Amino acid sequence: MWKSLYELVRTIIQLSERVQEDREEIKELRRDLRDLTLIVERLSSQLVHVSEREERERAMLVLQLENGIVRSRRALLVGEADGNG
Repeated sequence: MWKSLYELVRTIIQLSERVQEDREEIKELRRDLRDLTLIVERLSSQLVHVSEREERERAMLVLQLENGIVRSRRALLVGEADGNG
């Protein structure tokens, strides 16, 4: 009987220690999850900014291309008006 009682108390103590370890591990995992969430939020924000910047750059390239086309047309028209065309 004493042996059974001893084993029961020992098991309860071991389980109690394990529960405490699990609680600490859960706290650590929650901190890690918070950190990862912040990282993902920052990356998402950076991705939006990069996308917006690239969109502006593409628009600028289109405008530069259109400007070049207009200049080329003008040069051709001026050349034709001078009789060189």
